[in-house]
Amino acid sequence: MRWRGAVFLLLLVVPGAAGAQRRIPEPGLPFSFDVASFREPGGDARTELFVSVPLTSLNFEARGGGPARTRVRITAIFYDSEDRQITGDDWSYHDLPGSAAREENDGKILARSYTFRLPAGKTRLKVGVEEPDTGSREERSLEFEVLRFEEAGLGASDLVFGVCRDLVVSAPAGGFVGPVLPHPSRRYGDDTPSICVYAEIYDDREASGPLDVRYRVRDAGGRTFEDTTFAVTAAGESTELLLRPRFTGLSLGRYELDVVVEHGGEKVERKGVFDIDETRIAFIRDAEKLRTVLGYVATNEELRALDEASDDSLGALWTRFWERRDPTPDTRHNEAMLEFMRRVEYATQNFGVLEPGWRSDRGRIHIKYGPPDQIERILNDAYRPPTEIWYYYGRNLTYVFQDLDGFGRYRLAGSRRD
Repeated sequence: MRWRGAVFLLLLVVPGAAGAQRRIPEPGLPFSFDVASFREPGGDARTELFVSVPLTSLNFEARGGGPARTRVRITAIFYDSEDRQITGDDWSYHDLPGSAAREENDGKILARSYTFRLPAGKTRLKVGVEEPDTGSREERSLEFEVLRFEEAGLGASDLVFGVCRDLVVSAPAGGFVGPVLPHPSRRYGDDTPSICVYAEIYDDREASGPLDVRYRVRDAGGRTFEDTTFAVTAAGESTELLLRPRFTGLSLGRYELDVVVEHGGEKVERKGVFDIDETRIAFIRDAEKLRTVLGYVATNEELRALDEASDDSLGALWTRFWERRDPTPDTRHNEAMLEFMRRVEYATQNFGVLEPGWRSDRGRIHIKYGPPDQIERILNDAYRPPTEIWYYYGRNLTYVFQDLDGFGRYRLAGSRRD
């Protein structure tokens, strides 16, 4: 499959939702990019660079009564392991259409792909995106490895994370083809609620029979969320593979996709990571958990609102709650909410013994105050049960937890303010 760039594309991932809430652009000129290696006939590698620029990050002006337009320049330079330039190029788009009203650009992207021939081995890529009319510019780097493909035997390309074709509407001049639109940020959420992953399987051998494929989705803690196996009919020397991991059940965090292909006694494995953003907070749909964990950090007035709110209004209450605490309201991400979510996730994963971790005494204190500055553990003491003492020096607080029943469920035994 050859990738073709699009002038711009509209992602219809949640019909009717694109204009529901105006997004505030992040400082600078945000964009994302990704790379993948594919095998050419004869065994040489072909490297594809995917670049995506949200139109909401650009400034469009209407001149002479015509439609709003802007100019964009993209630069890519590749370096070897000795930091010597291998190759590079730049591309300018002088007449990119858009809207002077930023919210009307919501969901639209400048999506481009570029092809390079690079030697196998470690490589560093530097990509820059510039809007000459405003002087806005952003530059980012990525270290990766160009795959080495053998002329014989079982092989596979890199994984390309994307958005499924049925959720993409292309502009008339877009030229987007294929089952997946590359999604270089690898970040998914309510705006992009479907994960498509593309790869190519190479096999020059004469072995017959289907390709056995297994893929697993695991979080940073090693928990498996999906483990799927299926067979694919080989289509000559190159077989296209399209995976659609389940999106339901994934919440905020980073996940690893591990793909293994076996055929004729040989095996090839490819891995990649992707992120689920803060819009996929699973417990917003769990009224009991939301009321409990939000209650740990709520004011008395907010606690009364939580008690009086109906279950179907909790999502809106959650949004207002964190809007009031957003330390950087001019950016897309709410750092206070993300830190809270990290604490809830940690408590859920580490303190759940005979009860959910977020409901436990240690989980409650961790969610409210974060990790302690120091933990003192007393496990072998003839005069008291296993004990943990948490010190919060900056708050002058100390909490004592004890495992009274011997099951590892630590209860709050006392606290003091120093």
